[in-house]
Amino acid sequence: YLWKKRLGFDEGSFLAGLPKNLKTNVALYLKKDVVEKIPLFNGADHKFIEEIAIFLKPLILTPGDFVFEVGDEGKEMYFIVKGDLKVLSKEGKLLTVLSDGDFFGEVALFNNEPRNASIEAVGYCDLNTLEKKAFDQVLSKYPEIAIQIEEKAKKRGG
Repeated sequence: YLWKKRLGFDEGSFLAGLPKNLKTNVALYLKKDVVEKIPLFNGADHKFIEEIAIFLKPLILTPGDFVFEVGDEGKEMYFIVKGDLKVLSKEGKLLTVLSDGDFFGEVALFNNEPRNASIEAVGYCDLNTLEKKAFDQVLSKYPEIAIQIEEKAKKRGG
C-alpha cells in the first residue's frame, strides 16, 4: 500500500535539498490534492496554503492502527486525505467516524492537554500531519484560520 501510494519516494528528504522557492512550489504541487480535499482550507489565502503545504507530512495507516490514544501528549494535528478513522472515548466507546477532508488532534494543541480520545484506522488511511511548532508558527500569521480551528476545537473538547 505504501509503495503504491507514495511510489517509493520519501517526500521529506526529497524536499530538504531544494532551494526555498522551489521547495514551496514542489510542496504545493505534491499537496494540491490534500489541500483541495480539506474544507477548512477552501478560500484560504494563497500564502497560507503555500506555507501549510511545506509543513504537512504524509502518514499512512493500516487497518487497526492507532494514531494516538487517550492520555497521549498532543504534538501534532492530522488532516485526512483518504480513509475512515474511529474516534473512541476513554472507555473505548465509538463517538464518531471521521473521513476524507476531516481534521483532528487540534484540541490537544490549543489546550496544551493530553489527548481526550483515541483514534483508530478503520481501513487503509492517508493522512497529513502538522506538528505543533509549525501549527503555532503558521496560524500566528493567519488568525482567521486559527479562529476556525479553535472554534471546532472548543466544540469537540470543551
